[in-house]
Amino acid sequence: MNTQENIELAPYTTWKLGGKARYFVVVKTIEEVREAVELAQTKSLPIFVLGGGSNILVSDSGFDGLVIKMELQGIEFGEEAVTSGSGVMMSRLAAESLQKGFSGLQWAIGLPGTVGGAVFGNSNCWGGSTGGSLVGARLLTTNTSPDPSLVRRGIKEEDQKYFNFSYDYSKLQDTKEILLEATFKLEKKNSEEIVKAREDLAKVAAERSTRQPLGKKVAGSTFKALIPTPEIINKISLAGFNYKQGLRDGYISAGWIIDNILKLKGFKMGGMQVSDLHANFFINTGSAKAPDAKKLIDFVKKECKNKLDIDLEEEIRYVGDFV
Repeated sequence: MNTQENIELAPYTTWKLGGKARYFVVVKTIEEVREAVELAQTKSLPIFVLGGGSNILVSDSGFDGLVIKMELQGIEFGEEAVTSGSGVMMSRLAAESLQKGFSGLQWAIGLPGTVGGAVFGNSNCWGGSTGGSLVGARLLTTNTSPDPSLVRRGIKEEDQKYFNFSYDYSKLQDTKEILLEATFKLEKKNSEEIVKAREDLAKVAAERSTRQPLGKKVAGSTFKALIPTPEIINKISLAGFNYKQGLRDGYISAGWIIDNILKLKGFKMGGMQVSDLHANFFINTGSAKAPDAKKLIDFVKKECKNKLDIDLEEEIRYVGDFV
């Protein structure tokens, strides 16, 4: 395991923003993950587990701890399931499943993150979700005891119910356990059904290219969608809008609010821009710094609070210190 110091994190994020990690290690085996956690415990360092680099904003001051870059890449197919290392990209896993004649993960073709990140945040796309597809997983506890040997007894297997999945949430956000492998349910299909699934995916991909800023420096969805509670519906109605126009998979789209009510689609601030294709995607136009992204996020939140008295909640996570 090669531990490096003062490594720039921006190249490892999809926003291409952020400073240096005090310590940085790439792990490719479960044993290396264990060693990395033990190192952090020995040095009393905080840990951040880095996957594909989407849905995060790293501070320009970096991360004063150990960043563990997950590169566990194994994929193993069974008769009705697939087990994947946490560092595998969800889009790759979905594509390879189709190639093997399985359906069940097509919804994940458009996800930018890894298996580990998808389970952590219960990623969803095109009507599917990680929690809805997961069978179970192997986890490593990050016990903060000064005795590193405890970590070696910390690998466990849990089924889907353990994660308490809800919208953009899994139990891992509270327990800080590290996902090592995940198993997803699949369904074997005949060749005609697979051809039809691929055709459907091609249509989805074509639609996505017209609705999302593909190829840009974006972090994914900036804000979480809203649960259409009577209170939220009433506040949108008082502003003169029909909330049903913003419904996506049963939730009110934050992008719809930013576009149609706040009128901020295409808005620019300090090297950052609200996408003119999808208002919940914020673009680093090339000159932005991490504080610029934070300022734009805070500005949009303030506008939503002032105009609707609704608090938008970030889907992206902050890494490091922000004033």
